[in-house]
Amino acid sequence: METKPRVLQTQVGGDHYAKYPIQPIEYIHANKLDFEQGNIVKLITRFRDKGGAQDLRKIKQYADILLALEYGEDTTPEPTSTVLDTAPADGVYLVMRDGLCDKFTGTNLILDCDNPVIGIGIKQGDRGVIVALKDVADGDDVTLTTRKDTTDYDGYIPEYIDAVADWNGKANTAHLREIGLNPAIALKDGEYIPSVGEMYLIYTHRREINAALRHVGGMEIADAWYWTSTELSAPYAWLLDLSNGTLHGWYAKASTKFRVRPVSAFNFNR
Repeated sequence: METKPRVLQTQVGGDHYAKYPIQPIEYIHANKLDFEQGNIVKLITRFRDKGGAQDLRKIKQYADILLALEYGEDTTPEPTSTVLDTAPADGVYLVMRDGLCDKFTGTNLILDCDNPVIGIGIKQGDRGVIVALKDVADGDDVTLTTRKDTTDYDGYIPEYIDAVADWNGKANTAHLREIGLNPAIALKDGEYIPSVGEMYLIYTHRREINAALRHVGGMEIADAWYWTSTELSAPYAWLLDLSNGTLHGWYAKASTKFRVRPVSAFNFNR
């Protein structure tokens, strides 16, 4: 009878591999399986002992990767917005790269390096955004644009009462790009600068958002002024003081520097 190598006779961190007569690594090595195949074998072997449903979801993802790479069948939805199967309760969520969400409790385990947290979701009624894990430019203050606004734009909002009702951050950001968005505001695919309404949503949940950001190693929302994408006029845009909720509109987009925290869409199926 062939003796198992000593390195396979013990396992660091449990026995969910070592207890099997043929371990996944032995099967994978003997059959010269590739990365995706090997992970599927590993996960299907251990799921009852370790990852449970999360491991089964990983298996599905690796199968989807193989379908996309080998057969051109890309079945994964666009990652620019997160869609949940059912309408979640109001609150703060950890949003993972594959679109899964976990309601933040303060004790959530963050163990899966293959599916990291990419943002903090906030839901309040039918409103929601995913807050990026850090400010742009590593927290440095930046101008909103690089040049004077000479566009023929009809979306300026000069009144407070109208500005706080603005939830059009994505469209606003598109106009800022048209003007000349500051390159220091390096937005990822699907990200945009929140409107006044979206920024107030962040402000009212700032305590819970910061707790979640600390939990996952993100950058907390600061006691500081933040730009919004809601424009008061050609020269000026609205900004919100995240320390006390003060809204101000008379600072120049192209010359005054404040912080920016990107967001992305947080959508819900009904």
